[in-house]
Amino acid sequence: MALGALGSVLGGSPLENLLRQLMAVAAPAVAVPLALGLSPARALGPFAASPRQIAGAALIGASWWVFALLCVLPLAQAVLPSDDGELARVAKSLLGDRPHPAAVLVGVVAAPAIAEELLFRGLLTGAVWRRYGPVVAVAASSVLFSLFHPPAPRMLLALTNGIILGVVFVRSGSVVASMVTHAVHNAMVLLIVPALTGADGQSGDLVPADTPLIPALPLTVAAATILIGFRGLGHTKRDDFRAEDKMTRLR
Repeated sequence: MALGALGSVLGGSPLENLLRQLMAVAAPAVAVPLALGLSPARALGPFAASPRQIAGAALIGASWWVFALLCVLPLAQAVLPSDDGELARVAKSLLGDRPHPAAVLVGVVAAPAIAEELLFRGLLTGAVWRRYGPVVAVAASSVLFSLFHPPAPRMLLALTNGIILGVVFVRSGSVVASMVTHAVHNAMVLLIVPALTGADGQSGDLVPADTPLIPALPLTVAAATILIGFRGLGHTKRDDFRAEDKMTRLR
């Protein structure tokens, strides 16, 4: 997700990020199943998602950034060493030269959502879920997801983002649903971060020091929206996931 990944994965131009995502994330996600003699469609799925699940996933992506910005980010800035202004500078590197909106949509919003979800949710979470269940699967993939987004402050953001994305995946039983949550979240962050950091990209923190840690109204609205989103995802049991996996294998 963008708040957790702006510095390490989304740095550089949209084109550079697209190439990085293809080579460093999507390619290994496809190569591992092939090396094991598995169908990528089987190992990286299931992909099917209903319109209700897509809508629920979009609601979660459109609302989770409020918690990330108002709760997780201030905590990370308070307890972990950080380079003040780093995320602001990265945001400027992404948007400062006014790239074409299509380049931003593909290279910054869609590419990380598709590539990272294939690897961390489709491949890793799915493999662990089949064997050990959803709790272990979400925990393990979230830790790995955070290690993919150093340094420490972004790792804490990525850890919480990974948990949300993992829960979206296991509840919906669809990697497409987690892709939608991821992409919408990226889009929201890219709209919000420049407004908070300023046009010069030199502001120190994304969240000013005098910002209350828990503003009640936005968090309440965001929490209600997220709950509605999760209800829209339904609830996929591990047996249902295995059955879908078996159907994919037989095709």
